[in-house]
Amino acid sequence: MSPSKLRFHRRGEGETLLFLHGFFADRSQWAGLSNTLVEQGFSCTSVDLPGHGEASGFKGGWNELLSQIDDWVGQQSEAVSLIGYSMGSRILRRLLLRAGPALERALLIAPHPGLAPAAARARRLSDDLLAAQFCSQSKSANTDYWERLPVFAGQQRMAAQSLAQQRMMRLGQEPSGLARSLRELGSGSCVEGGLVTRESSIELLYGDRQAVDVGRCERLHKLWPQARKQRFSACGHNLILEAPEAVLERITAGRLGGRRFTR
Repeated sequence: MSPSKLRFHRRGEGETLLFLHGFFADRSQWAGLSNTLVEQGFSCTSVDLPGHGEASGFKGGWNELLSQIDDWVGQQSEAVSLIGYSMGSRILRRLLLRAGPALERALLIAPHPGLAPAAARARRLSDDLLAAQFCSQSKSANTDYWERLPVFAGQQRMAAQSLAQQRMMRLGQEPSGLARSLRELGSGSCVEGGLVTRESSIELLYGDRQAVDVGRCERLHKLWPQARKQRFSACGHNLILEAPEAVLERITAGRLGGRRFTR
């Protein structure tokens, strides 16, 4: 397997969903939701994104990443729905801004509108410093740092098992891969603006506990007024962890009745 070749892992038969995880995670971030969706008759595909999981050694930037995702989407017999969280939603946004296969739906969880050029330059500098920090520290120290970020405040109220699973996933990430992902695909590489260039039904999902998440979604919605905006009360950045049943309902909206989410 080429270090620049992504591996797409598919389970189940039915309407095709492709999941894109967040930074400092891997495809296992979607395991709970995918298990339920497979039971409900969906085909769920997940992929470790560059710098994470089995793609920690991925060599390539935005063009290589987006082309491989589009190639996979184009190989499917029917239109695919894409669901991206945080970093995954930034990747999904970049896909929507370029020509490519039509998508059935695009669900962006904790979406980001991109940064103004000056802010993007500043963010690239800070991401480079953070990348160097990751490479100089242990996996445990990196995980401790990431879990203390203000954007994740409030997660302590979640079930201990869910938090333990999340921490185990983070502890499995290679510092060199995280550093490469920050430098090549960090939010500093995403400049604001741009119009959707491919056919898709778009939905923006966000929690209202963090002002930064609210502001980002509002700015993206101004750029994409055709998108549906869905606000989740008293939830933070990671809706997969904090509101899995609500996320499940949005994914299956108009498709299936509500079986309860199970881990």
